[in-house]
Amino acid sequence: MLVPVKWIRDYVNIDMDTVEFADKMTMTGTKVETVEFLGKEISNVVVGKIEKITQHPNADKLVVCQVEVGEGKTVQICTGAKNVSEGDIVPVALDKAKLPGGIKIKTSKLRGELSEGMMCSAEELGIDEHFIAEHKKNGIYILDHEDSYELGKDVKEVMGINDALIEFELTSN
Repeated sequence: MLVPVKWIRDYVNIDMDTVEFADKMTMTGTKVETVEFLGKEISNVVVGKIEKITQHPNADKLVVCQVEVGEGKTVQICTGAKNVSEGDIVPVALDKAKLPGGIKIKTSKLRGELSEGMMCSAEELGIDEHFIAEHKKNGIYILDHEDSYELGKDVKEVMGINDALIEFELTSN
């Protein structure tokens, strides 16, 4: 059984780190199979808002987006994603960001246009597709508009991927 540590902490006061907790649970007879730290490979990925989208001047399948990333800062990002619109709230990997699998993001030029980061899909953030709504699986991950997000805030905190999952082995007895 997979259990988020945040959920356990909602019900029980645990005054130790996750690994120590897992070890103590195993010692009491509730065997812990694995402890997985979500988001540990992610850094410098923030909440951004797409302010403006224009056609890339040198590529038919690319668009150039102006994305506000907090504190009044706007970055330019080129993308081929078809599911983004002006006003969308998205995860933005800024220059020098790190993503799961050792992926490093840096400012570069795409077909002659500056791209100062990357808007991320759920897959690029290492989120298992079983936890993603069907309409959010293809393309850039669009955060829900009903919720208010602070631009520039760490996306791990906003999306709840700064937690650990503990897998307990539950026996039939």
